[in-house]
Amino acid sequence: MTTNTELLNMANKLKIDGFKGIICRDEFTSFLPHLEYETGIYNFNDSSKSGSHWAAYCKRNDNWYHFCSYGSDPCKELKEYAQGKPIMSHTYRLQDWDETNCGEWCILFCYLMSNPKLQYEDIVMYFYENE
Repeated sequence: MTTNTELLNMANKLKIDGFKGIICRDEFTSFLPHLEYETGIYNFNDSSKSGSHWAAYCKRNDNWYHFCSYGSDPCKELKEYAQGKPIMSHTYRLQDWDETNCGEWCILFCYLMSNPKLQYEDIVMYFYENE
Protein backbone atom coordinates (compact mmCIF):
# COMPACT_ATOMS: atom_id res chain seq x y z
CA MET A 1 0.00 0.00 0.00
CA THR A 2 1.22 3.49 -0.84
CA THR A 3 2.20 5.46 2.28
CA ASN A 4 0.66 8.77 3.32
CA THR A 5 4.00 10.49 2.62
CA GLU A 6 4.12 9.10 -0.91
CA LEU A 7 0.52 10.18 -1.52
CA LEU A 8 1.19 13.67 -0.15
CA ASN A 9 4.22 14.00 -2.45
CA MET A 10 2.03 13.02 -5.43
CA ALA A 11 -0.65 15.52 -4.43
CA ASN A 12 1.93 18.30 -4.04
CA LYS A 13 3.48 17.56 -7.44
CA LEU A 14 0.02 17.67 -9.06
CA LYS A 15 -0.90 20.88 -7.17
CA ILE A 16 -4.41 19.60 -6.51
CA ASP A 17 -6.71 22.55 -5.79
CA GLY A 18 -8.35 22.42 -2.36
CA PHE A 19 -6.40 19.35 -1.24
CA LYS A 20 -6.67 19.28 2.56
CA GLY A 21 -4.39 16.33 3.17
CA ILE A 22 -4.25 12.70 4.19
CA ILE A 23 -5.65 11.46 7.49
CA CYS A 24 -6.98 8.44 9.33
CA ARG A 25 -10.73 8.11 9.69
CA ASP A 26 -10.73 9.42 13.26
CA GLU A 27 -8.95 12.67 12.33
CA PHE A 28 -11.58 14.50 10.23
CA THR A 29 -11.94 17.25 12.84
CA SER A 30 -8.39 18.35 11.90
CA PHE A 31 -9.83 19.35 8.50
CA LEU A 32 -12.25 21.90 10.00
CA PRO A 33 -13.38 24.46 9.00
CA HIS A 34 -14.95 23.39 5.71
CA LEU A 35 -13.92 25.10 2.50
CA GLU A 36 -16.18 25.93 -0.44
CA TYR A 37 -14.20 23.35 -2.38
CA GLU A 38 -12.06 20.71 -0.71
CA THR A 39 -10.81 17.21 -1.26
CA GLY A 40 -8.86 14.74 0.85
CA ILE A 41 -7.81 11.16 1.39
CA TYR A 42 -8.48 9.08 4.49
CA ASN A 43 -7.52 5.63 5.69
CA PHE A 44 -10.15 3.08 6.69
CA ASN A 45 -8.30 2.43 9.96
CA ASP A 46 -8.10 4.89 12.83
CA SER A 47 -4.84 6.49 13.92
CA SER A 48 -4.12 3.84 16.56
CA LYS A 49 -3.64 1.17 13.87
CA SER A 50 -1.50 0.72 10.79
CA GLY A 51 -3.13 1.68 7.50
CA SER A 52 -5.39 -0.71 5.64
CA HIS A 53 -7.07 1.01 2.67
CA TRP A 54 -7.33 4.54 1.25
CA ALA A 55 -10.55 6.29 0.22
CA ALA A 56 -11.19 9.89 -0.86
CA TYR A 57 -13.84 12.55 -0.64
CA CYS A 58 -14.63 15.83 -2.32
CA LYS A 59 -16.85 18.75 -1.36
CA ARG A 60 -18.04 21.18 -4.03
CA ASN A 61 -20.16 23.94 -2.53
CA ASP A 62 -22.79 21.94 -0.58
CA ASN A 63 -22.34 18.71 -2.56
CA TRP A 64 -20.33 15.84 -1.10
CA TYR A 65 -18.75 12.94 -3.00
CA HIS A 66 -17.01 9.78 -1.84
CA PHE A 67 -14.64 7.53 -3.74
CA CYS A 68 -13.46 4.05 -2.78
CA SER A 69 -11.80 1.69 -5.23
CA TYR A 70 -13.58 -1.21 -3.47
CA GLY A 71 -16.95 0.51 -3.88
CA SER A 72 -17.44 0.78 -0.10
CA ASP A 73 -19.74 3.32 1.55
CA PRO A 74 -18.37 6.42 3.27
CA CYS A 75 -17.29 5.83 6.86
CA LYS A 76 -19.40 7.23 9.69
CA GLU A 77 -16.69 9.79 10.50
CA LEU A 78 -16.93 11.26 6.99
CA LYS A 79 -20.72 11.37 7.32
CA GLU A 80 -20.31 13.29 10.58
CA TYR A 81 -17.75 15.60 8.97
CA ALA A 82 -20.29 16.31 6.18
CA GLN A 83 -22.71 17.32 8.94
CA GLY A 84 -25.46 14.99 7.78
CA LYS A 85 -25.51 16.21 4.19
CA PRO A 86 -25.98 13.47 1.57
CA ILE A 87 -22.76 12.01 0.19
CA MET A 88 -22.84 10.67 -3.36
CA SER A 89 -21.00 7.36 -3.56
CA HIS A 90 -20.60 4.45 -5.97
CA THR A 91 -20.57 0.66 -5.64
CA TYR A 92 -18.13 -0.23 -8.43
CA ARG A 93 -15.20 -2.38 -7.39
CA LEU A 94 -12.21 -1.10 -9.34
CA GLN A 95 -9.45 -3.11 -7.70
CA ASP A 96 -9.07 -6.64 -6.44
CA TRP A 97 -8.61 -7.39 -2.74
CA ASP A 98 -4.94 -8.30 -3.26
CA GLU A 99 -4.04 -5.09 -5.14
CA THR A 100 -2.40 -2.18 -3.35
CA ASN A 101 -3.10 0.75 -5.67
CA CYS A 102 -6.00 2.31 -3.73
CA GLY A 103 -3.94 5.39 -2.91
CA GLU A 104 -3.16 6.06 -6.55
CA TRP A 105 -6.87 5.75 -7.40
CA CYS A 106 -7.60 8.33 -4.70
CA ILE A 107 -4.97 10.78 -5.96
CA LEU A 108 -6.39 10.51 -9.48
CA PHE A 109 -9.92 11.03 -8.15
CA CYS A 110 -8.88 14.15 -6.19
CA TYR A 111 -7.00 15.52 -9.18
CA LEU A 112 -9.90 15.02 -11.58
CA MET A 113 -12.47 16.38 -9.12
CA SER A 114 -10.38 19.55 -8.82
CA ASN A 115 -11.49 20.37 -12.38
CA PRO A 116 -14.96 21.95 -12.02
CA LYS A 117 -15.83 20.97 -15.61
CA LEU A 118 -15.69 17.27 -14.71
CA GLN A 119 -18.63 15.64 -12.97
CA TYR A 120 -18.39 12.90 -10.33
CA GLU A 121 -20.57 10.45 -12.29
CA ASP A 122 -18.44 10.85 -15.43
CA ILE A 123 -15.20 10.31 -13.51
CA VAL A 124 -16.42 7.16 -11.76
CA MET A 125 -17.88 5.73 -14.98
CA TYR A 126 -14.62 6.43 -16.79
CA PHE A 127 -12.70 4.59 -14.07
CA TYR A 128 -15.12 1.67 -14.21
CA GLU A 129 -15.07 1.37 -18.00
CA ASN A 130 -11.28 1.71 -18.29
CA GLU A 131 -9.93 -0.05 -15.20
